[in-house]
Amino acid sequence: MKNISVTTRFLDFWLIGGASIVVLLSMIAMSFFRESVYAVQYKFMMFGSFFALASVICNHPHFIIGYKFGYTRGFRFVFKFWFSLIVVPLSLITLYIYAFFLFDRRSSDFYFVELLNRGFESLGFNCQFGAGQTMGPALLSLSLWIMYTTVVWHYSKQVYGCMMVYDKYDQYGLSKSQKLWIRYSLLSLGAYQFLSLTREMDRASGPRQDYRFPGLDLGTLNSPNWLFYLSTVVLVVGTLGTIFIFLNRYKTSRKWPSLPFIIPWISIYAWWIQIANIPEFYFMAVPFFHSLQYLPFAGKMELATIPKNTYHYVNISMRLIILLIVGLMLFEFIPGALDQNYISDRSVTFFTTSFAVFLNIHHFFIDSTVWKLDQKEMREAIL
Repeated sequence: MKNISVTTRFLDFWLIGGASIVVLLSMIAMSFFRESVYAVQYKFMMFGSFFALASVICNHPHFIIGYKFGYTRGFRFVFKFWFSLIVVPLSLITLYIYAFFLFDRRSSDFYFVELLNRGFESLGFNCQFGAGQTMGPALLSLSLWIMYTTVVWHYSKQVYGCMMVYDKYDQYGLSKSQKLWIRYSLLSLGAYQFLSLTREMDRASGPRQDYRFPGLDLGTLNSPNWLFYLSTVVLVVGTLGTIFIFLNRYKTSRKWPSLPFIIPWISIYAWWIQIANIPEFYFMAVPFFHSLQYLPFAGKMELATIPKNTYHYVNISMRLIILLIVGLMLFEFIPGALDQNYISDRSVTFFTTSFAVFLNIHHFFIDSTVWKLDQKEMREAIL
């Protein structure tokens, strides 16, 4: 276990923690010159190109390997987690089928759109789903909002999972109540990030767009101010409470949290507290570092299933190649070809968007089922 632990610690501490913070700081420094100095502007834009390439070799396999973990454990496992593994994908597929066949229909023609907007209004959100859009782009935009919401839960839970693994490695000894506090404080950080991001989008002039998915006007959420202020207060209380837990652990047992334990916690604050308006970092770098954080754990799960024989390394290489090919096919080539042949409106990449958002959202739910320490396969591989 000691060797595996060193590998995981190295990846999580240096690659995810140190690298993501250094990249953020360098991008903040360069952002002061991005509009005025051509050389800096050119190099700044290379960040986007780098992370686009990195998504091919890291992010795409990150999504695809989850399907293996989720759907190769037999029907009993699939039906045990029926909501995440059956209901969620079927619901998303249904939504995209409607979006495709009703692409050019006015959203105002559908009564459920009015009901949805009334529901938003009753919760204090002054937004209008589908305003000025046809049903295709409107439903694609809705699925993007679902992705933004679920990514909050997913990123927070992954960081929490990393911390709990290191808690066991280090025998740090957090109590059940302390673990719950850390979990919900991370979720409160996610809620704050979501609301702060939507506030920035609300302030933007012109269409609200995610440049990864062109042609879609996301509209405005217009969440009530009190909700953002409440999330800020909860975030501060949760963070201070977590720091108090660390101090209390030192007072009672003379143990500080190890660097591999604390770095995932520090990293997510660097990822999500938006101290600079750098969309390249928040939309491209953060998903890359999140995928990289997943890599050592997924690697340990997968390596545990590969027999140690003459073809051990050949087997590993072939699996990596297959992951890369499948990721490229599902994220790039297949949806790109479908957009080219079946979508006449080139301003909206319907299939490229729907494939990517579907795989993102469903992946979040798959991970919520496979990374549980009470599962024998996961426990034996990781611990």
